Amino acid sequence: MGRSGWMQLGQPWGGAKPAWGRRLSQVFSRWWREGFDTSQYWERRHLAAAGQLRSTGHTHLTEEQNRVDYDAKRVAIEAKLGEWVGDAVGRSLLDAGCGTGQFSETFARMGFEVTGVDFSPTAVEAARRRTPGRFQVADLSRMSLGKRFDVVAVIDVLFHIVDDRLWLRTLEHMARHVADDGYFVVQEHLVEAAPAGAPATSHVRFRTLECYDRALADIGAGIRDRYRYDLPSERSWKDLLLISRLPA
Repeated sequence: MGRSGWMQLGQPWGGAKPAWGRRLSQVFSRWWREGFDTSQYWERRHLAAAGQLRSTGHTHLTEEQNRVDYDAKRVAIEAKLGEWVGDAVGRSLLDAGCGTGQFSETFARMGFEVTGVDFSPTAVEAARRRTPGRFQVADLSRMSLGKRFDVVAVIDVLFHIVDDRLWLRTLEHMARHVADDGYFVVQEHLVEAAPAGAPATSHVRFRTLECYDRALADIGAGIRDRYRYDLPSERSWKDLLLISRLPA
């Protein structure tokens, strides 16, 4: 790919498992026997933990612990997005990998006109019930929505794509949906050194800042700002990245 700018269109379970815990355990057991499939993983997980933050949060944290971490995420995302973008009213935003709409709700409250996309039908239906906006089922690595957005937000999504080629293709497709003067925002969990490969049954692959720098340079983009903050319950961190075009 050439340097073309924006392209044109936790805490372990203890004691007896509650019902949701048994359902998730059964799901995990089937994955180990049958082999890992990302889309099935998320569809089954959303079904098993329907209506709970565990469906998109940390499965080994309690609902209250997940709530604390989600509150920390909302505060950080709203503050930095407000700083980077300014007034949100009337601006379009693509929530790519929206899940059940936890952050779509935050974006809509800020004033954005939200479009949400996820490949889980169960998650998309939950997002539609949660917040106003347009939501549809689509694969981020293949979709073409026929329009570009003032903001494309990819929150806690890309580290769930363990295959590097698919990750690169998804990053490229997201960039295609950013308006010329728009904002590309990614939330990640950046690590100092990433393992050479990911287990076949894993649903996460954490990458380094250097990995992002190389991939973004190939599409004529770079990281303009980076903000790291902590998650109290998970005792981990998140990295918010503002991505923009490189000078020609």
